[in-house]
Amino acid sequence: MFKIIRGIAIGFVVLALLAGAYFGIQLWLRAQEENTIYLAVAGPMSGVNQAYGEEMLRGVNLYVNEVNSRGGVDGKKVKVLAFDDQNDPELVKIRAQEVVNSEAVIVIGHAYSSTSLAAGEIYRVAGPAAISGSATSDNVTENPWYFRSVAN
Repeated sequence: MFKIIRGIAIGFVVLALLAGAYFGIQLWLRAQEENTIYLAVAGPMSGVNQAYGEEMLRGVNLYVNEVNSRGGVDGKKVKVLAFDDQNDPELVKIRAQEVVNSEAVIVIGHAYSSTSLAAGEIYRVAGPAAISGSATSDNVTENPWYFRSVAN
């Protein structure tokens, strides 16, 4: 009888240690996440214009890696989240909502005016701010949270 009780007690101790380790790891991961700034890159990561989206993502990652190698932003690392809108104005609404639901604090993208306008409808209501380096329509910036960096 003593062996059975001892076995059960050891089982509970092992279970408690495993649970403690699991929750400890979760707390550590959460603390690491709090030291991270998330940036969304939204564009055509697949489909006909995939090369353009991949170049956007490569450019952003190049700069983010440089920022992170210098200690990040106020000691926080920057992490890029990529969202594939395939330059499809209907799909972009789904992706824009995914961006809103993510931890991203700003969006770089979308590639075209049509997709920027469609995403802008979502971002205007729910945030975050966005900037496009290629959308040329003046209507994009009617949204006070959407910016363009296109030379005229």
